[in-house]
Amino acid sequence: MNLAAQEKARPGRLIAAWAAAAVVGATLVILAFSIGGAAGLSYLAIYALATLPGWPVGFALFGWRHALGWFAGALMGYALTALAIWGAIRLGYHSAAELAVVWGLLVAATWLIFARAAQVPAVPLPPWTRRDTLALCLVLLLVPLICGQPFRKVGIADPDGTRAYRAYFTMDFFWHTALVAEVSKFTNPPRNPFWASEPLHYYWTYFLVPAAVIGNTPARVGLEIQPVLLINAMSTAVLLTGMIFLLAWVVVPRPGLAGAATALVILAAGAEGTYALIDLARRGRPLSGVRDLNIDAITAWVFGGLRVDNLPRSFWWVPQHATACALGLVALAGAAAHGARGTLRAIVLEGTALGASVLMSPLLGASLSAVFGVCIVLDAATEPRMWLARVVRHVAAALPVAAALTWCIATGVLEGTSGALRLGFGGLAAHAPGTVLLLSLGPALVPSVAGLWPFTRVPRRALPALSGLLVGLVLLFLVRIPLDEAYVGFRAGQVVLIALPGLVAMAMARCWDHPRLRMAGIVTFATLFLIGVPTTAIDWYNAQDTDNRAMGPGFWWTQTVTVDEQEAFRWIRRATNPTATVQMDPTSRGRDSWSMIPTFAQRRMAAGMAYSLLQVPEFEQRSNRARAMYDTLNPDEAWAIAHELGVDYIYVDRREREAFSAASLGKFDTHPENFGRVFANAEVRIYGVVPHGPEAPR
Repeated sequence: MNLAAQEKARPGRLIAAWAAAAVVGATLVILAFSIGGAAGLSYLAIYALATLPGWPVGFALFGWRHALGWFAGALMGYALTALAIWGAIRLGYHSAAELAVVWGLLVAATWLIFARAAQVPAVPLPPWTRRDTLALCLVLLLVPLICGQPFRKVGIADPDGTRAYRAYFTMDFFWHTALVAEVSKFTNPPRNPFWASEPLHYYWTYFLVPAAVIGNTPARVGLEIQPVLLINAMSTAVLLTGMIFLLAWVVVPRPGLAGAATALVILAAGAEGTYALIDLARRGRPLSGVRDLNIDAITAWVFGGLRVDNLPRSFWWVPQHATACALGLVALAGAAAHGARGTLRAIVLEGTALGASVLMSPLLGASLSAVFGVCIVLDAATEPRMWLARVVRHVAAALPVAAALTWCIATGVLEGTSGALRLGFGGLAAHAPGTVLLLSLGPALVPSVAGLWPFTRVPRRALPALSGLLVGLVLLFLVRIPLDEAYVGFRAGQVVLIALPGLVAMAMARCWDHPRLRMAGIVTFATLFLIGVPTTAIDWYNAQDTDNRAMGPGFWWTQTVTVDEQEAFRWIRRATNPTATVQMDPTSRGRDSWSMIPTFAQRRMAAGMAYSLLQVPEFEQRSNRARAMYDTLNPDEAWAIAHELGVDYIYVDRREREAFSAASLGKFDTHPENFGRVFANAEVRIYGVVPHGPEAPR
């Protein structure tokens, strides 16, 4: 009996598969509604439409009967839509109607070009069954489990209306809110919200879709940036989780094992939580002390080494990097299926996915391109006579990657990382490297290495996973950015983590297929899960613990935005020009309130400490000039500094009053020839900088 007949003979599997898919869909819809209400559901639909141009591309690569075709198509579609939005903005077309026309033309073009090619997929794969669908859906349920409560608690209101944001949403999420606010102004190129006179050097491609929607949505609709970002991140997490599972499935096409391996790596990859609990118990301290820990930073806090964030943090805080990972996995899944023997069509489409990965996150996309290249070279080496021809053939995959890197350089998206990279063992990587590796990745890394044994007979389908592990470790220990030494550790960790499930699945299969090893394998993997899961459990709890209002290491664990501050920010958004420059004091604000104006007022600053960007000296120099504007008693000097920096409005709240004397701040009220109060409530004062000379009104 063939596979199709077996499937028809088991209708229970069909019911279970459809039921699981329905549960996943309903759960995501409910979560989107709980985050953004009816407007949030509208945005979820827009996100789905943004993926439509890529569907025929995914089908041409993997076929419409295989889940890989749908996931690859959705990812390619999002990337193509973002690129089309950029092109339209570049040409000056950014209204809702104009962008809709551009998107419609893109859909028509991709479907016309690739629809026929989809009839014969470029990458041959084992048949997809209902059991596979059931396992995939069960794995996808991890996304609402991990994201649901933390996302619903972002900006939750206290009884008095104060809104609370838990660290580390105060870093990446605040920055992403400011970034979307800037890109939605449709300035070409976007400006740096913390240095208004400079273009923005950051990989903003992922944020073009939400920015285009926000920039064209009337205020009365009630669609706000932060719910949109959370729904976008949730959708990205679904695609990333699906692609991690699917690569593991290509390596080991057994859905139960691929699902178990994916769940282990997502939920239990690191042992930092277990280490922290043991350490607290050993010192006689309450275990509740983990509430005051950045649990995934134990390797840095205790051992002074690199940090590797677990995969849930990719769901919560860095969806642009998660999208780059998922796009890279599209190419790696193809490489796992065909090795160095892929057709030219497969090679070009896989290279296009890698190029799209570069557009989303240049360093990560380039790293995943290197993983793809290493995999092809290793597989081609098994037939020395054909090695050169097959490697040269894959230059076709490098062309889209080169084009994407060129685009990044030309548009300023590439953040200067290439010039800041340093090669060699040193910096944070040299601090307790073995301990860092075992604590950060041990529960997933140990079975992955076991799955590769014997090392001389690694199957072809596992080479992408092996290459991901090797490239990730090289990146982790031999590449660094002195301006931000932790950055490479984060990206290297992502490369390793998305590769490991395939290797873990191989180890699981080996244990399961040998009766003498089966029980020992079950016990071993259960133990590894128990060692690793406390890290994710603690991180999940802390990510939504807005009740923790204690002071952390240089920042508050929960940042609050008072009712008066909210009123002031609404006034700024309503009453000032979208391109106005509003200045707060950057030096008196730590890593919790560093982005209040760009994030909540959605206006640019002339000077700020942009913690999410590479910390070039100019940020601190300009911030010190802004501080001098507040600190000086001389109103003319303060006006001159404001004019020098290009400040339109000066913002004062409780933090400025704590940092500066009443006499220093009093100059803004007592010298109307230089400053005019334009807004005031119980907590906040905002002053307009009065133009002088030729700029003064006549």
